[in-house]
Amino acid sequence: MRSWNSLTVRILLCSEKKVSRTRPSTHMNWTQKLMFFELPYWSKLKLRHNLDVMHVEKNVFDTLVGTILDIEGKTKDTIKARLDLERMGIRRGLWMNRDSDKARRDLAFFSMKPNDKKEFLKFVSFVKFPDGYASNIARCVNVDEGKFTGLKSHDCHVLCNAYFLWVFVIYCRKIL
Repeated sequence: MRSWNSLTVRILLCSEKKVSRTRPSTHMNWTQKLMFFELPYWSKLKLRHNLDVMHVEKNVFDTLVGTILDIEGKTKDTIKARLDLERMGIRRGLWMNRDSDKARRDLAFFSMKPNDKKEFLKFVSFVKFPDGYASNIARCVNVDEGKFTGLKSHDCHVLCNAYFLWVFVIYCRKIL
């Protein structure tokens, strides 16, 4: 029996003659109705799909901080990502290092070294804000574990806009 891998399938699909089919108007792509339309006010909304910028900013903040601080479970720089880079043949400096029969993932150029990471987290834990500007971020910094816990979306907004530019200038000069 012949095994098919994705490259073989793609080559076969690309070599076949393209056939254009016209669909009748009854076979549209979007045929299912969202459950939101069952809500009494949903059909009257002028802007139905509104993204909350603060929550998007928090997600971006969590991803960036998780990757730059190399927090286990939060980083996007995983073994699978490194193997994908190697498979695609790009970013040779980020490939897995192979020693005899083992492969290891070295710290990436965009991640902080453990000493810098501790120094950065200590810096953030000593930052003071005026009353009403942000919560006490020092309570959300765990220097021993090397991560942030319990940051609200407004705290992420304050850190992104006010302090992370300086952090990148001080600690990550090679990125800039």
